[in-house]
Amino acid sequence: MSEKAMTIVYEVGNSLYVNLTNKCPCSCTFCIRQNGDGAYGSDSLWLEHEPSAEEIKDALKKAGFKKYNEIIFCGYGEPTERIDILVLTAEFIKKNGGPPVRLNTNGLSDLINKKPTAGGKGGYGFSKFKRRYHGRIYKGDKTVFWRRSVLRNAGICF
Repeated sequence: MSEKAMTIVYEVGNSLYVNLTNKCPCSCTFCIRQNGDGAYGSDSLWLEHEPSAEEIKDALKKAGFKKYNEIIFCGYGEPTERIDILVLTAEFIKKNGGPPVRLNTNGLSDLINKKPTAGGKGGYGFSKFKRRYHGRIYKGDKTVFWRRSVLRNAGICF
């Protein structure tokens, strides 16, 4: 890790990526953060500090988030490390007419947050969402270990 910046959102094709944190419990050799400071032509994704909900909303507005095909929570950290901010941001996107939201995750949210986060009592209702896991689509499945998720129109209003 070298250069730090405050790249909260960055564009890849017709998608807008949200970089919530640099925290991650893993050190995967294939992770893009092992190869440099940025991804897909972005400025450095190593954050100077974890952005507040207001900083994230401001970055989304400045980027014109409604024009994108989807918004993806994925950066140089595990988004579920900041699950409360993730949920607030996803609700903001939905309430303001934004595109579908996707979560790229390592699937360790329950372990990170020391409670069930995918659904059920006390969870965030992720089990009600349509999501992708290794190319298959599951709906209503209680599997917590999902990698690429498509979160839409259910539960807590993503």
